[in-house]
Amino acid sequence: MKNKTQTIAKLLSPIIMPWIWFCARFCPSLLRATLLASRAFLNPQFSSYLLEEPLLKIDVRGMNSIHPKSLICSTHVPLQISLDLNDTIQRSFYLRGFPDFTFELLRFCDSSTCFFDIGANVGLISCAVSQNVAPKQIYAFEPVPANFEALRRNLTTNCPGATPYAMALSDNEGEFEMVACSHDSGAASLETQYRIDRLTELGYPTTLVRLVVPTISFSQYIAKQSINFSRLKKVAFKIDVEGHELAVLNGMKLFLDAHNYLEILIVIEVHNLNFESVNQFLSGNAFGLVWPNAEAISVFHQSSSKAIDLVFRRHAKIDIAA
Repeated sequence: MKNKTQTIAKLLSPIIMPWIWFCARFCPSLLRATLLASRAFLNPQFSSYLLEEPLLKIDVRGMNSIHPKSLICSTHVPLQISLDLNDTIQRSFYLRGFPDFTFELLRFCDSSTCFFDIGANVGLISCAVSQNVAPKQIYAFEPVPANFEALRRNLTTNCPGATPYAMALSDNEGEFEMVACSHDSGAASLETQYRIDRLTELGYPTTLVRLVVPTISFSQYIAKQSINFSRLKKVAFKIDVEGHELAVLNGMKLFLDAHNYLEILIVIEVHNLNFESVNQFLSGNAFGLVWPNAEAISVFHQSSSKAIDLVFRRHAKIDIAA
């Protein structure tokens, strides 16, 4: 059924693609209406293959000039977010809304939570979390200058009091080379060769940009701050660092050991090159996988997908002697 759906969508592509490009460039609201109508009246899978996937791949098809203005769009949480439809990751948010893990994250977070957004991009997840977490307890890290400016604006609009940092988290303090690409703000990575190989594999006609960015480990960062964790019960992390996940986790080790009285949730995008090592690190530090289910993990391993979002949780350690 899947192959049949893909085949029909491919046959209709010569008709649909010019319409998608025209709407994206000149009338995004008409494009949005088309997408909503397709979801309402067509098979969801067919709608995805016919409209959503082609729009996400406009750059690959050489139609990389779409609506040049940012959009202010309402989300399922009361936010006003500026999205640039020239950017692949922001276009994905526009089309599909927040990723599925957001529900797990928001369910965990409350007024007793401190949230750290590692690889914050333009701050969409931080803004969503601000519905449940006090803005002054939100800390967002983004090293790419253009992304950081958008992050700062979005935080100022939606959760003033949140703290953005123009740096990357890793396993040590210093300055390191990062590679970013022109069409996708979410593809920047300290794992430069992995990112270059991945973009080449996908065939994206993009311009690579090399940056030198400041880095620090999370444990080193915390040692320099005055965050009073004794007043908190929970800490939540979102880690999206494009292949650099294990280095970030290694840099959190001292913090995790010293704060075992906290309940901790980690949302992490894991790539196939380090799935096992990340899973071993977290399970070895008393974290259990709470989302998605085993079937979704199995499908990931059997598919050609390169990354998957996982949610791990560690319960607070109870001192029985006390």
